[in-house]
Amino acid sequence: MRRQPVFVVFLLLLSAVGCSERDEDVERAPLPAEAMEEDRVEAERLFHQGMKLEEQKRMVEAYELWKKGMARDGRNYPLVNHVAWFLAVSAPKELQNHKAALPLARQAVRLSGWKRNNVIDTLAEVYFLHGKYGKAVRTQQRALLPGVEGGCSASYLRRQIRKYEAAHAEFKRAPHTTEIELERE
Repeated sequence: MRRQPVFVVFLLLLSAVGCSERDEDVERAPLPAEAMEEDRVEAERLFHQGMKLEEQKRMVEAYELWKKGMARDGRNYPLVNHVAWFLAVSAPKELQNHKAALPLARQAVRLSGWKRNNVIDTLAEVYFLHGKYGKAVRTQQRALLPGVEGGCSASYLRRQIRKYEAAHAEFKRAPHTTEIELERE
């Protein structure tokens, strides 16, 4: 009999029991009202125009267009996710805002129904940047579940999990860590 790799067995267990656990913070993320068709089209146009500006390194202008796009259609989860990633990771340091990225990342995951691994990856990275390492690990593991699709490779997602696990282990070993700090994860 051929043995299953440990990671595959872990994913099966996670899908059977671990992921029935809901992320209450995501479930509480407010959802904007449904946009009219013209607003959805305009939001998509602003999103793509902002992407072109981002390629040209015109970050402030890109961000302004994305904010206008989200105001037109806050249910455009690719746009919301992109802005969350931008604020957390890819923006120049002076524009980064991890605090603002968190509700956007939660909203994007909720809008995508936990079905896009790149959106889940954004939320996990934002949790990591907030020092919520355990939550980052659990969130990123959901990106590897069956039925979740997206642009992130499984090897990338596993690397991210290892990064979060290492940070979590280091955090737990730190002399200043208290039970309260561990509970907030």
